[in-house]
Parts: sequence; structure tokens; C-alpha cells
Amino acid sequence: MPTRCVSGFCSNTNQDGVSLHRWPKDSKFVRLWEKAVQNTRSDFKATKSSRLCSEHFREDCFTAQTRLSLKLGISVRPTLIEEAVPTIFRKHEIETPPVSKMRKLDEVGLGMPKRRAAGALFQTPSSTVTSTPKLPRTAFRKRQISHMLGEHEASMIKCTPTSSTVDTQVDTPPQPPQAQSPQPTVMSVSKSCQTRPKRGGRSKGVQVGPKYHTVTRDVGVQCSMDMSPRTSTPENSDHEDFDMSSADSDSDDDFQVESMDTTEEEESFFAEDMAPQPVNKQRIFMVYETALLSLFDTCSMCHSECRKFVRTIVGTCVTVRQMCLSCDNTRDWVSQPFLKDTPAGNINLSASVLFGGASPAKVLRVLKHMNVSSISYKTFMTHQAHYLHSAIKNRWTTENDLIINSIKRRPSKQLIVGGDGRSDSPGHSAKYGSYSLLDLERNKIVDIQLVQSNEVKNSGAMEKEGLIRAVDYIRSKGLNITRLVTDRHVQIRKWAREELPGTKHELDTWHVAKGIGKKIDSLAKEKDCEVVGKWRRGIVNHLYWCASSTPADEGQLKLAKWESICEHIANKHRGHDNPLFRRCEHEALNGKGVKRKWLKRNTKAYEKLVHLLSTKHLQKDVTQLSSHHNTSSLESYHAVVNHFAPKLLAFSHKGMRSRLYLAALHFNENSGRAQATTRTGEAQYSVTTPKYKKGGHVVKKLLVDCTYGK
Repeated sequence: MPTRCVSGFCSNTNQDGVSLHRWPKDSKFVRLWEKAVQNTRSDFKATKSSRLCSEHFREDCFTAQTRLSLKLGISVRPTLIEEAVPTIFRKHEIETPPVSKMRKLDEVGLGMPKRRAAGALFQTPSSTVTSTPKLPRTAFRKRQISHMLGEHEASMIKCTPTSSTVDTQVDTPPQPPQAQSPQPTVMSVSKSCQTRPKRGGRSKGVQVGPKYHTVTRDVGVQCSMDMSPRTSTPENSDHEDFDMSSADSDSDDDFQVESMDTTEEEESFFAEDMAPQPVNKQRIFMVYETALLSLFDTCSMCHSECRKFVRTIVGTCVTVRQMCLSCDNTRDWVSQPFLKDTPAGNINLSASVLFGGASPAKVLRVLKHMNVSSISYKTFMTHQAHYLHSAIKNRWTTENDLIINSIKRRPSKQLIVGGDGRSDSPGHSAKYGSYSLLDLERNKIVDIQLVQSNEVKNSGAMEKEGLIRAVDYIRSKGLNITRLVTDRHVQIRKWAREELPGTKHELDTWHVAKGIGKKIDSLAKEKDCEVVGKWRRGIVNHLYWCASSTPADEGQLKLAKWESICEHIANKHRGHDNPLFRRCEHEALNGKGVKRKWLKRNTKAYEKLVHLLSTKHLQKDVTQLSSHHNTSSLESYHAVVNHFAPKLLAFSHKGMRSRLYLAALHFNENSGRAQATTRTGEAQYSVTTPKYKKGGHVVKKLLVDCTYGK
């Protein structure tokens, strides 16, 4: 069955040429609508399906767009203003209440809003009466009526029609007897009124504030155009559908713009400021509420006092409603543009938190402490799931394809990569493990694989599984790995030996040296072995020299050089047992070199140190040392991952993957940074004291600052 009007003695439907309107959401107006309908149905209670037809509302209860469209013959769905209250009922439906009853109804708010009490814009038909006649009961209403009459008389005197006047006829029904404010029937504007006053002066035509930069046309009612942001959306203004571009067919010479005394520098600044910019390139300012509302003190149409208030707050977006007390102009100003149905600032905040590698909980807590209107944590997670994850993945796919294509264009067709794994938490209870492949020649991350612990038998097997997936990805792109440099992972060494016969598997020298250094430090803590600690730095440096001074394919020569350290620490530099390396290659020792703490043979310290340096596992590792490549850049990349995905925080699978992609994009973007220079062009350096130096210092090149997205 069709929905009908709930008013007594009225059963209109949509087929009767009227529109049906739902009950308002505001509880105050719900009560007012119920009381109005109860004049015809004393026991009426509103429900979700209750509707009232448009015949019970005065014409000024509808929006200006609805009224203008209906006058022009445009078919639209009528829309009520928020303050609309049904007041029109048939004569046989209700009886006119006594004066005391009318005053009580007016006290509960069934009448027009106070700012409309000066007179209704439209007269109700003679066949109907209003249930709440408007009687000016307060001094405020009397002053408001007097103010409106005075303004109208002044405008009618100053705007004198001439032969070139363009008239706009306004059909105004007769006024109700209780509101004695007359309405104009013809509003005319002369072209003689279209001159702008000089700064500080007054116009002889329609007087508007000289501080406004205005553009005028000779069509319709002459008024000043407000220089408000483009996001302003007038809702209840009689001029909201006025199109400046199509209202007149005259040339552009009819436009008269007020001249502004500005310098060339100011003009260039204004031109740059007014130029349209993408949403993500526009500047954002922090504005306090009082300062914001002060911008809406005066009406942009008649420059009278306005009522302004914050209407809605959606995350970082605020809507301010401005209601003029004189000309009844109402508009809503929105603080930011929208991306479909979402405020741009909300998306921008979520993206900035994620792209910057910050913690959303901490950032939102900071904004809360500052009392800044912001989004919720749930909103951030929604934006991340619906928009940001896919955007990051698409960007990584695009950048990764460029790297793969550049490798294919190399003349040598060789791909030398370094691989290493990382767990999302310390210990053996990690949930996620990531494995990364680094192009050692270009210093770029070429692939990232994320493995979850429940996909393999335990957390220790995630690194091997990550390497297997990474190698399969490289092969799917039509590339073959020539050399693979990894750490000393036993499972990876076995798999590479069996599954990568055409790939030279090498070990990173830094990982081997790190293990030797730790064992020497542990040995130096034993009794009668303190002198071993004096040789730690020399032994580690000797390992690096063995790897870098020997061709990559000569593993036995590397081992011979390494075994010579056992003779060197006992002050024997010639006649070594291994025929591949008979003597030390350093110069003759003089001065401080002679006074070193040489170890004596057959002592506890010497025997234990020689046993530590001659184990079978270590000798095998030395033969596989990489001569010219290392994975130190991968360790730097893992430091970047710690920034975007700290191990102290837990992430979902998609969240961890996105942050790994962000870390790789950031690393690839900044891996080739140049060295910073002074204003005079001199290279800059910095002195640091890293932990592994045990109090020593290192001189490093000072690079230019990082960038977070080009």
C-alpha cells in the first residue's frame, strides 16, 4: 500500500502531487511535529514510518533551491530546512485556540524561529489557517522588524531604475495579518550603481564594505561576491543557483574588478596562492576555533550580523554554518575538499602516519593531547585496509619492475645478490620472517618475501623458505642469480648447494668476523688468557685481508693465508707449513711492532686461541668468503625496517607487508645519496663512536638528508 500522510483528515500520497517527508532526527523538532499533528489526532505518536505531506508546511519551510526550482518549472524533490515545523491544516481539522493556548504553543517553539519572526516570505492560502500565529511578543522581534523595514526602504531609495535597468520580478503572495512587514514586488538595479568605491570611500549606489574584493555584474540583484574557499556550499540562499558565467551574454568588459595597490612581489604571491593545486600539495594550517568563527561574523550578502556555529565535525573536517539575522541567507562552509565521500584531510592524515613509519596510536594520542580534532584509530585501520595497502603494493610493483628491467638491459646479464632474513621479534618465537634480496652492484632491493611461522615447521625455518620464494620470483622474471652472498645459515648453505648448481654461493665476511670476535672476547675472560684480547682487532682485520686480497675462486689460498695467523701471533713470519703461503707479506717489524704482546707456544692462551682459529667449520667458512661483496647494506636496510616496523609493535600480515614495502622504497630512493658539502663546496665528515669499536672512533662521510617520497 502507498505511504500516506499521518495528519488527521488528510490521506495524501505521492500520487496526489505532494511530497511526503520523514520525521526530523532532532528530538526537539520531533516533539514539535508530534504536537502539531496532535491538533488533529490527539493520541498520535510518531513512528519510523510516519510521514507528513508538503501541504502542511509553509513555503518558507523549504530550501531556497526548492523554491527557485519550482518557480522556474524545474521538477525537483522538495527539501525541508532543518528548522521546518508543520503549521498548515484545513479549517475543519482544527479550531483556532484561544490566545492563552496560542501563547503556550509559541513558548514550546511551535512557531517560526526567532530570526524569522519579522515576517514570513510567503502567505498561506486563504483556505487554511496556521495553528501557531506569529505575534511579536518581545522587544527583540519588534527591533528586528523595524531594522528590516529601514533597510528595505533605504535600498529602494538608493537603487533608482534607469533605461538600462534589468528588472527581476518576484511574485510575493499577500502577507499574513499578524506580520505587518511588507515585501518588495520589484527589485531593480541600475548600471549607474556598478562603480566600485576607492579604498576607504563609499559608493553612491548599493553600499558594501570597501574591504571586500568584489566582482559585479548587471544582472539580477547587485551584491558582493564573497571571496570564500571553493569548498563553501550554500544551502539556503536565494542566490545559490545564480550562474555568473551564463547569466549574461555580454563581453568580459562588463566585469568591473576593484583595483588593488599591490607590488609585483605581492601580485606574484597572490597568483601563486590562488593557483589550483592538487589536494596533496596544498598547505595545511592549524586554526583555533575562535579565530575560525570570527571569519563568519558578517553576512557576505548584506554585511549584517550573523549567527555562526560549528555544525559538524568529521575527523579533521569541520563544517561551519552561517545564518544571517537580516537577509535570511544561510550557508555551510567546509574546511577541506572531499575525495568522493571522505574528507581529504582524514585520508591525508592516515597516509602520512603510515608512509612516515609512525605509530598511529602515538600520533593520535599526541593530537588528542593538543585538543586537535582528528580521526579515530578505527578510522585509520579502515583507511589502511581500503586504500593505503593497495596503493603501497601498486607503487612497489611499479618501482620493482623498473629495477628488474634495468637488470635485464645490462650487457653482462649477471645478477649478484645478497640475501638475509629478519624476524619481527627477538628470540625464537617470531610470528613473521622477511627475506630480502639486494642487488649488490646497484645497491637496490630487488625482492622481499614475507613468511608466517605457521607456514613452516618452526620459526627457524622461515629464513630458508623466504630465500626459496625469492629465488623463484627472480627466475619467474627471466633472470638467473650468478652469485649469492648470505650469512652462515646451515640450512641455506645445504639448499644452495643442492638446488643452485649454477650459482656461486659465498659467505659474507662481516658475519664470519663477528662470530670470531665474540669467541675471542669470551676466551679473553678466562684465567691466564687475558692477553688474547689484545689480538682481537688484529685477527679480525687479518680475516678481511684474506678475503679481499685473494681472487674469488681461490678458496685454498684464502685458507692458507688464514692459517698463517697462528704463526704470526707467536712472532714467526717466515717458513710457514702451508706451501701456498710460506711467509707473511707485511714489512719488517720495527719499533712498536717488536714490542707487541707475542704469545708463547705451549701456553694455555696460545693453545686455546689456535684451537679456536683452526676449527673445521671456520676453515670451511674461510674458503667460501666473498672477495668483493658483502651484505652490510642489507644490515642498513634492516635498520630502515626497524623504523617502519619496530619489533616492539605487532602488525597484521598486510600491515607488515606494507611496511616492508615502504622500507624498501625508502631505502632504494636514498641508497645513492651524495656526500654533503659546505657552502664553499668542501666535503663534510662526521666522527662517531660505534659500539663495535669498543670506545674507538670512526670517521664517516656525512650524506645529504633523506627524502620520504620524491
